[in-house]
Amino acid sequence: MSIYGAMFSGVSGLNANSQALGAIADNITNVNTIGYKATEVRFSTLVTAQAGLNNYSPGGVQQKPFAAVDAQGLFQSSTNATDLGISGDGFFVVNEENAHDGSTGFKFTRAGAFNADKSGYLKNTAGYYLQGYKTNSLGQTVDANNASFNPDPTVFTNLETIRLNNIGGTADATDNLTFGANLPAEAAIGATNNTTIQVYDSLGVAHNMQLNWTKIANNQWDLAIAPPTQSASAILKDSGGSIYASAGRLDFASQPADGDTIIVNSLTYEFDTTASGSAAGVAAGQTITIGSSISNTVSNLVEVLDVSYGGSRFAQNSSDSSRVDITGLTAQSAITDANDLVDGGGVMAVGTYGTTTVNTTLTFTANATDGDVFVFDAKTYEFDSGGAIAGTSTYTVTIGASAAATAANLVTAINANTSNTRAIYSTVSGTGRVHLNSSAVTDITFNASGTANLNQSGAGAVTINDVDLVPSATAAVTFDGSGIPSGFNVDDITMDLNNGAADLSVDFDFGTIGQATGLVQFAAAYNPTFIDTDGAAFGQFSGVTISEAGLVTALFENGDIRPIFKIPVATFPNPNGLGANSGNVYTQTDFSGLFFLRTPGSGGAGKIQNSVLEASTVDIAREFTNMITTQRAYSASAKIISTADEMLDELVRIKR
Repeated sequence: MSIYGAMFSGVSGLNANSQALGAIADNITNVNTIGYKATEVRFSTLVTAQAGLNNYSPGGVQQKPFAAVDAQGLFQSSTNATDLGISGDGFFVVNEENAHDGSTGFKFTRAGAFNADKSGYLKNTAGYYLQGYKTNSLGQTVDANNASFNPDPTVFTNLETIRLNNIGGTADATDNLTFGANLPAEAAIGATNNTTIQVYDSLGVAHNMQLNWTKIANNQWDLAIAPPTQSASAILKDSGGSIYASAGRLDFASQPADGDTIIVNSLTYEFDTTASGSAAGVAAGQTITIGSSISNTVSNLVEVLDVSYGGSRFAQNSSDSSRVDITGLTAQSAITDANDLVDGGGVMAVGTYGTTTVNTTLTFTANATDGDVFVFDAKTYEFDSGGAIAGTSTYTVTIGASAAATAANLVTAINANTSNTRAIYSTVSGTGRVHLNSSAVTDITFNASGTANLNQSGAGAVTINDVDLVPSATAAVTFDGSGIPSGFNVDDITMDLNNGAADLSVDFDFGTIGQATGLVQFAAAYNPTFIDTDGAAFGQFSGVTISEAGLVTALFENGDIRPIFKIPVATFPNPNGLGANSGNVYTQTDFSGLFFLRTPGSGGAGKIQNSVLEASTVDIAREFTNMITTQRAYSASAKIISTADEMLDELVRIKR
């Protein structure tokens, strides 16, 4: 019995060691397999129950393969940004298909040699596709409807194959401008300095924005920014949202066509070749004569609009006669003594103009006579043929050769004694007409879509707002006696663009009050010391980078970046209990416990390393050593069988 038992024990030894040799063979052949975990065969005794204390019944040996799945392999450097390794616990989630229903085909691997296939999906050497959550531009995980959500770590819902070839180019609008410069302390009042800065809109179109600094008093500088080309308006605001300056522009690419229209504050103005026609809804005085040139047409447009809105809100650009500049005005003081806007000789007719009845028109029906007076803003104006009138509050208006000349002189006198342009001289629909502006300065809203030849035709409705801050009282920047800024009244600018891009809003950073960190004022030439802006022109997708937290970020040629995916790491209570499958992947089993999808680097999950590959955990020297000991053990087991055979042969010969 013991001889037969010894023989079967030897057989178990042969089987166990042959299994061990198989594991050694697999280990050696997979020594260069990325993410492979070495398997060893562990032995345990196989004991036969003993029949008595004086007898021994041989048992043998049984083998149990063991793969140390949780063993960390060494990292190998790579030049491929999508070659990934996990430093610590966890597994990449992969799927057999690039498109799936979110519930089947999922497996786990440490083999991170991922490359894009012909469709741009990241696939490893074994053909399994890397899974991740799609993100928005803020790096937040989003679902199929681009709604942000927090992933459930116990299900595969919303996981999808990471794809790289469907990432288009991008452009980044300018949001911030940091500017430092020395404004010359010894500059004369009224001196100007300017710097042109390139900014980008949401379509990646570059715009030249010019900062124009004007010294308005000692230690005080004003800032103006004209709307750049391809824009319709530019509005400067302080940190509280109050409007510091507001301006607009209209650019004629060519002459408007007969019947083209422009809407200003809900009133429709029509361009006409004869100035006598009118479109439906176009009232008298709202027709603009198309001149012999663009310049003449622009001049006619400005004159008609200023009659309606006053205050020189509209002006023909001095360097480009095909352009109309629109200005936002500060709130003006009220017209007082309105009933006194008549003269003793009855030569002026009093009426209204424009869109509000508080604006006043004075029409000279005849020339003024010596001694005629009227009161405006509590100031007395007397018409005189020559010489000043006694009294500090009386202002002289020279009587001209005609009523029209006298009206022009009246405009000059009023504007010389008011804080804003309160009076306008006009020859529209008559001669000798004076328009006086009330305190009701209104926002100017225009829509040029009715005139295709205006560059602003695609801008929609554009508003040039009233100005809340008086520049003479609130300088853009003020300095103390040491040349350090003591106050800023300009915080940002908003520009309404006409090229289809979203409105451009740029925050200014001119430094810190009380510190020489931006704008300063010293006795030196104007010198911009630094200019820093964000934003970028259009750039094509150029690659990705992957953070330790698993955030996949797209890189673009213009230097812009955009988060696109977030890679989770799956952890298990017992990773060594996972089931191994071909392709160096694992499946969840009862022995491994349930998976848990974690953010890399948190909750016990390892961090993701990019441009590295995790090497096999096989140690060649150890495997060859194990091969020698396994071979010896196998030979010894065979010797047991041969010895038992010889003993049985001796037993047979006894009978002979």
